[in-house]
Amino acid sequence: MSCLRICLCYRCKLHFLEKSAQKALCNLEKSAQKALCNLEKSAQKALCNLEKSAQKALCNLEKSAQKALCNLEKSAQKALCNLEKSAQKALCNLEKSAQKALCNLEKSAQKALCTF
Repeated sequence: MSCLRICLCYRCKLHFLEKSAQKALCNLEKSAQKALCNLEKSAQKALCNLEKSAQKALCNLEKSAQKALCNLEKSAQKALCNLEKSAQKALCNLEKSAQKALCNLEKSAQKALCTF
């Protein structure tokens, strides 16, 4: 009878150990699922932040490109204006030189006529 009691006691302990192992395994699975879920949420958040950063960088790049283009257009307009002013000044100087040369030619012609 005591052998039977010992056997039942071991069976009871074995059953308790099996239940404890199953419970520990269940808890481990729950913890793993929770950790996986948290990891997925963190990955999604990181991806979202990365997308926002990329969009912000792209926006800043577009603004910089637009500003550079605007500055280039202003520089081109200024250079064109300066070129036009230089051309007008050169034309004015050319006209003055032509008038002076014509005047000198007329004076020379009158002198030449006067000497005859």
